[in-house]
Amino acid sequence: MDRNNLVIGVLSITAVVLLVGLFIVIQVQQPAYAAGMSVSGGDYIMTVGKVQSTPTQYPEELLYVIDVPESKLISYGFDYKSKRLHVTTQLDLKNMAAQTGGEPLPGDAVPNQPPGRPGTRPPTGKRPTP
Repeated sequence: MDRNNLVIGVLSITAVVLLVGLFIVIQVQQPAYAAGMSVSGGDYIMTVGKVQSTPTQYPEELLYVIDVPESKLISYGFDYKSKRLHVTTQLDLKNMAAQTGGEPLPGDAVPNQPPGRPGTRPPTGKRPTP
């Protein structure tokens, strides 16, 4: 009888320990991290990032969407109070490249040059030598 009681006691204690462990695992919610992930599909490229305006402010996570045909970047933030997405920034990438003196975007016409076929050089006025 003593052996049976000992086995029942050990199994009961093991069951209680496992049950407490299960409740702890269920109650602790792991945050979902999506930093550094990006996806592209069709004419859009999407990625996520954090923005922190001041060192004391909690960082805000943003969704960045690039509309490739329109050359626009739109960032969306999440308002926790109203539980809605809101537009935080809209940038025209064509104008930004022109204003900063950066390289033209693919498909943009180069200033002061006539449009031509891709991969061709503008005429130099000289005939090729055979």
